[in-house]
Amino acid sequence: MPNPVLPTELLSDIIRHLDDSYVSLFNCLFVNRAWCKATVPILYRSPLALYQRRSVPSTTSSQREDLAYMPIDTYLASLPASMREAFPDLKEKFPNEFKPLFNYYSYLEYLSDEALFNSVINSFDSAVVPVELKEYAGIYAALLSMFINEAKRLKKLDLVCMFRTDLLLQQSERWPIGNLGHNRGLVSLTISVPGLTDINPKAKYLQNHGQIADIILNQKRIEVIKLKIFGKVSHVIMDALLEKRNTLEFIKFVRCNFDDYPLEEWKSKLGNITLEFSRCHNIADSKTVDRPSSMIFRYPVVKN
Repeated sequence: MPNPVLPTELLSDIIRHLDDSYVSLFNCLFVNRAWCKATVPILYRSPLALYQRRSVPSTTSSQREDLAYMPIDTYLASLPASMREAFPDLKEKFPNEFKPLFNYYSYLEYLSDEALFNSVINSFDSAVVPVELKEYAGIYAALLSMFINEAKRLKKLDLVCMFRTDLLLQQSERWPIGNLGHNRGLVSLTISVPGLTDINPKAKYLQNHGQIADIILNQKRIEVIKLKIFGKVSHVIMDALLEKRNTLEFIKFVRCNFDDYPLEEWKSKLGNITLEFSRCHNIADSKTVDRPSSMIFRYPVVKN
């Protein structure tokens, strides 16, 4: 008599209770084919959360054990050959062709590009020097491009590194992130954009704001948006937020300047949307206590 096999849906529900332990999930991959197929979507939905801060690998022993099973190398090896060949460090690390069993990028539900950049650096386990940093920035941008273009299940996206430095901006232009519109399921978006500087002149500053507005407008249903702008908020972003007011539940502005913008008139058109302002120019700080339940994402995120 053949051994009974649990339905895939039931097996997935059982394995999902292990999503706070990467070690346990990793071990589930090797039980049998059914367990592997049920585990991969869970393991790869938020696999880089422990790298949210660069200092995390030196924390507790259980976290270090989890970090040993981080699938960043799987992502790196799964890059198309044309991308891998552009980086000498990747060619040295993965000299042989790798044929992935799954599209690991497609299962992603939460992505922080800060965690992605940190995980790339830690993967090579070396002291970062300027020459290496340029290559690591390129690898980061190539991975980010793959995630954005392949992650059909993406719900929460934090872009806090991409616009931060000229180096990352240049590499992100080399490996464009494409259009987020195909995800259509993005619920929460956090973006940090530098103000006007020598490396971020007005034309580039406005181009970045246009990209942000496009990302917002391309989502079918986006509920939570957090913007850290370090300068004046452009009309194109505010107009995009106003257009998505029917789905938005919460907007947070950090370090934004609303000079010369009719903020009160804009707020009157929003309807019942929770707003929070932090360290914004000419606006008193306010704290939000009651937040929509949809804002809660139960993914393992290590705090300092």
